[in-house]
Amino acid sequence: MTLKQEASEAQLGGQSDESQHRWWVQDTPPTEPATPEFRAVAYYRHSAQDRQENSVAIQQEQVQQWARENGIEIIHEFSDRGKSGLTAEGRDGFNDMMDNWVKGGREFDFVLCLDVSRWGRFQDIDLSATYSAECKRHGKQVIYTTLGKPKPGDQLYQVYVQFERFRAAQYSKELSDKVFRGCPGRLGQAVRRCGLCPNSEAIVQH
Repeated sequence: MTLKQEASEAQLGGQSDESQHRWWVQDTPPTEPATPEFRAVAYYRHSAQDRQENSVAIQQEQVQQWARENGIEIIHEFSDRGKSGLTAEGRDGFNDMMDNWVKGGREFDFVLCLDVSRWGRFQDIDLSATYSAECKRHGKQVIYTTLGKPKPGDQLYQVYVQFERFRAAQYSKELSDKVFRGCPGRLGQAVRRCGLCPNSEAIVQH
């Protein structure tokens, strides 16, 4: 057998082995990511008192992941860094979202927020609900991604959201009480260190 014949047979043998391999292994083409069905904007808030795990970057990562898993495209994001959630005043990102996007006729389906406390720690929980209702009135549903998307007609979901609003407001109230109780002691220490008043202890106690 010549070298040419051996090479030809080896080539045929390789093709036979390859065909046999393809007979039992099913080649599946790579699947492309599903096209998002819905559009949304996202809101993030981090106050100066919040822990590091509530940072805007971490909120953004978690909300974006939830959106991808649920077929939602985030078309714009808003954030307020170092802003209290007690009111909407001074929260430029929140107000921009409400005034120019929710009420401004932009076409999208949802407003995504990590949880109720990021939406705000309004001391009047009805005020928190008012902003959510304003979104609904303009055809935008607020979704807290840690709670998930509510099922149609699920009345218990609204009860749970209202409870979370109460918890968010109560947290701020308790934090304020702790700060207030701690102020007299710190003030007394500061006065004594500065030596501004020989009767500083009596002043602080009263």
